[in-house]
Amino acid sequence: MSYLYGQRRYNDYSAEEFVEVPGLQFSEVASNMRKFDIANRNRQKAEFMLEWTPGRIVTFSPNAGLRWDDYPDDVFNPLGVRSDHSWNAGMEIAAMVQPTLKLMVSYNYEDRKLNVAGGSGGANFITGNLLGCPTDTTLLNPEAIIGPACTWRSDINQRYHTFMAAADWKVVPSRFDLRLEYLYSRGSEDNTTTPCSAPLLIGTTAVGTNCAGLNTTGTPATLVDPALVNFGQFPKETNTFQRFNVIGRYYVDPTVVQQMGFKGDVTIKVRYTWEKNENSNWAIDNLTPYVPTADTTELTGANRSLFLAAFNPNYTAQIVAVSTVVKW
Repeated sequence: MSYLYGQRRYNDYSAEEFVEVPGLQFSEVASNMRKFDIANRNRQKAEFMLEWTPGRIVTFSPNAGLRWDDYPDDVFNPLGVRSDHSWNAGMEIAAMVQPTLKLMVSYNYEDRKLNVAGGSGGANFITGNLLGCPTDTTLLNPEAIIGPACTWRSDINQRYHTFMAAADWKVVPSRFDLRLEYLYSRGSEDNTTTPCSAPLLIGTTAVGTNCAGLNTTGTPATLVDPALVNFGQFPKETNTFQRFNVIGRYYVDPTVVQQMGFKGDVTIKVRYTWEKNENSNWAIDNLTPYVPTADTTELTGANRSLFLAAFNPNYTAQIVAVSTVVKW
C-alpha cells in the first residue's frame, strides 16, 4: 500500500499580460477562469493491493485506491474545476486449473465526483453595479471578473463498472500459446446544476429570477419555462465499451532458426480484436452533419463547419494484426 500527499503552487498568472496583450487586447477568457494546468492544487493519493493464496490453485487479489484533488485558489470566485474526488475498489481472482491452463476474472468499480463552477459568459458592470447576466451582445464584457451572482455550479458524478475475463492456454507447451480476453466496461454521468442568482437579461429587461445557464436566446416565456430546461438539470449520459481479443503465439523451433543462420528466439504473434462502443449523450445524439452558426467579427463562427463523425463515439471495429518478435 502507498500514500502520497502533494502541493502545487504558482507565483503569478496575469490574464492581461499572457492573454490580452498577445491577443491585441481581445479575449473571450474570463479573468477569473482557472488555468487548469498551473492552478494551485492539493493532492492526496492512496493505493492498496493484497494477494491471498489459500491453496496452490486460486489467488485472490483485492485492491482499492483514491485520488483527492482540491484547488485552493485565492482568485475571487474562481471558475472551472474546484474539486475532483475519486475512489475505486475491485477484486481479481486467478486460478491455475491445469499446468497448461490459467483462468482469471476481475471486477472494478470507480466513483468520481467533480465540482465545476461556470459563468454566464460575461458580467454586466455599469458604475460597479452588477445588473444581471445579459444576453445582449452590446452589454457583454468577456474580460470582466464574473461574480458569484453570475456563476452557476455543476456537481458531476461519474460511475464506472469494469468486468474482465481471460484464459491463458498452452495448447502445445513451448510451441503454441493462446490467450482469450473479454472486457466489458459501462460508465454513466449525472449532473446536478445549481443556477446562478442574478436575473437573466434580454437587453435591459430582467427575465425570471435567476439564470440557469441552459438558455441564451428565445422569448422571455421560453426562458422561464421549467419544462423546456428540464428544471435546470441534464439527462444522464451512458457509455458501454466491449472488447474481445484472441492472441496466438507460435514459438519457432530453435533448430529451424539456426538452420536459417540466426541464433536467438523467434516468435510469430497473431491477434484478432473485436471492439464495440455505444454512447448515449443528449448533447450529440441528434447532431446533424451540417450545423450552421453565425460568424462573428473575428471569424470564430462555425457556419462553414461540417461534422462528419470524426469524433463519433458509436462504432464497431475488427482488427487483425500479425507481428514477429526476435530476441537475441
